[in-house]
Amino acid sequence: MTIYLVQVFLITLMSAVVHPAGNEKRKKRFLFFTFVILTLVSGIRGYTVGADTKVYVRWYENIDYIAVHNGRFEAGFTIFMKALHKISSNPSFLLFVSSIICIGTFCIFTSKYSKKPTISVLLYVLLGAYFSQMNTMRQSLALSFTMWGFMLILDDRENELHSLRRIILSALLILLATTFHAIVVVTFVPWILMIRKGNNEDKSPLSIQWAVIRTILLAAIVFMAYSLFMRIALVILPGYSNYFYGTWSDSNYFASLLKTLISVVFLIVGAIVLRGRKLTYLQRFSIIMLGLNVVFLVLSMRMEIWGRIASLFEIYTYLIWVPEFLGEVRLKSNRWIIECAIVGFSFLYMLIVLAFRPEWTLVVPYVIR
Repeated sequence: MTIYLVQVFLITLMSAVVHPAGNEKRKKRFLFFTFVILTLVSGIRGYTVGADTKVYVRWYENIDYIAVHNGRFEAGFTIFMKALHKISSNPSFLLFVSSIICIGTFCIFTSKYSKKPTISVLLYVLLGAYFSQMNTMRQSLALSFTMWGFMLILDDRENELHSLRRIILSALLILLATTFHAIVVVTFVPWILMIRKGNNEDKSPLSIQWAVIRTILLAAIVFMAYSLFMRIALVILPGYSNYFYGTWSDSNYFASLLKTLISVVFLIVGAIVLRGRKLTYLQRFSIIMLGLNVVFLVLSMRMEIWGRIASLFEIYTYLIWVPEFLGEVRLKSNRWIIECAIVGFSFLYMLIVLAFRPEWTLVVPYVIR
């Protein structure tokens, strides 16, 4: 656990020295430093660090004898491993390259859209998204592709033709992501919502309140009508029936409840800060992602696998939602208090999980290979 505490200390120290929110040059310098220390620790980790790391290592070692369509992993991920194996047969190479892709994508997204890069980076580590990419390599790589897809539609669009090209490319990137992990097909839901809404500002001052109400209602409905939701899920993802009825069919109620409460607090605090204001396109995107995160976290109290789906949306809470509502707090002293409270409680969450619930992340004890 010490190595992760050192990372948090170095990130905080670098932020105090560089002041990344000051300008783009400082932000990029801070994020490059962040990328290096996070990637280094993740890339040189031992094969026992991360729940699924051993599985991917064994698969990589035998990849020459495994068919692209093998019934275990998606074709895109298998081709990815075969390509890397031609460069180096050392499984450590796989861990390092996947870390570069996942953490690099996070840092680029933060550079482009986060108003509070320090907050985004600290929450990424403290609330577990950083540890997740050590556990769920396949899903994390798929998430990275979807993030690139969403970046295309979040960027400014100069004209209608240019917009259409970005829409098509973003859809293709999400389709590519499904060849690494089919479960990311659910990210087409926010993709469709954002395409439908377009790039105009929301004129309704009640939109944030309605977003909160709709999120709570939808979460309550899917929780109570869980059997019906499961039948729909099996129709959409028949290849994942073993997840729904295997090991992942159990639930970790306390962990799911705790993560749900954290997301709901972020949702409510942000709604209070942004109440009565017009939401920008970026803010609408983040509230959609946060809403979906809450819904799937509620489902994860019934079955653990839904927590993995929630993580496809959770990362945008740290990247956009929290920095956005913090940026809207006018009084500097109030903003400082909220920021300290968020980071402080998140730090306690990481300490408690790593020290008392290591089975939630399986990244401790940390060892170098």
